[in-house]
Formats: sequence, structure tokens, C-alpha cells
Amino acid sequence: MLPVCPSSPAAQPPVLFTLPIEPVPASRPQVPRFGKPYYTGAYKSWRSLAGECIGRLALPKVPAGMLLGVGLVFYMKAPKTLTALVPKADLDNLAKAVFDALVSAGVVADDRYIVCENSGKVWSERPRIEMELRHIGVAEWVAMNAGELSPRQLKQLQKVAGIR
Repeated sequence: MLPVCPSSPAAQPPVLFTLPIEPVPASRPQVPRFGKPYYTGAYKSWRSLAGECIGRLALPKVPAGMLLGVGLVFYMKAPKTLTALVPKADLDNLAKAVFDALVSAGVVADDRYIVCENSGKVWSERPRIEMELRHIGVAEWVAMNAGELSPRQLKQLQKVAGIR
């Protein structure tokens, strides 16, 4: 069953925005024998463009350690003749590309704090990415985990979260 991203009743309203660029899935980095991994091709160009678009939106910076839920809808460019039921790009790679762009633009300090994601992809004559960033309270996060952990693990998680 898909988790529904909870939100804290006292949390700020979600931040909704649209990136008016065509979605591109994240590619695998090239790993040289010596040196740092790097990206090439369309994804490298897309990351740069996405970072510029996010920068122009002047989004609020998410404090490090704040838990986030992200909603994504990828409007993929429809070909002149539709021969496939769904767009070819994998949702996980599309989402990874957006997460990388949010981190590189400085909106999100670390994408490991994105703990809930709901996404979809559809055909469109107007390609774009619609996003929602929502704060997830620590108590809600602990509650989401409660049914999956042993009582000992749950107690440890509550201690880490500062919940008694």
C-alpha cells in the first residue's frame, strides 16, 4: 500500500510550484578510475537548467533535518503519434532528477530527509513538472513507522525524535 504523505496540523501550508521545463530522468553517473563521478549529456544540461529555474522561483530554504513529503506530476512531451500507453522514463529516475535539482539549488540541504513521495507521469502538449513540498512532523513520521518496527526499535526511534 502506498503511504500517504502526512502533514503536521500545525505545519506551514505546502509550497506549490511548477518548473516550466521538460522532465528528464536522472542518468547514472560516469565513474572514472581516478577522480569524482560526473554526469554527461542531456541530464547534465537539464540539471543546470532546472537549478536556474528553481533559483528564479525564490523558494524558501528548507532547514537541514526537516522531514519533507514531495508530490510530483511529470507532464511528458507527447509525440506527434502516440504509440505507447505511458511515457518511457521511469518515475524513480524522474523523481531523482528533481531531488538532485532541489539540492543543487540549495532549497533542500539533503534529499535523505525526503521521507515520503507521491508521483505520477502523464502525456502533455505542454511539458512541465508540478511539485508540492510539505513539512512532515516528527510525530507523524514516528506514527508512520510504528507498525513496521519492533517495540524496542519504536522506543529507540521515539528517543531519537525527542518523543517521550
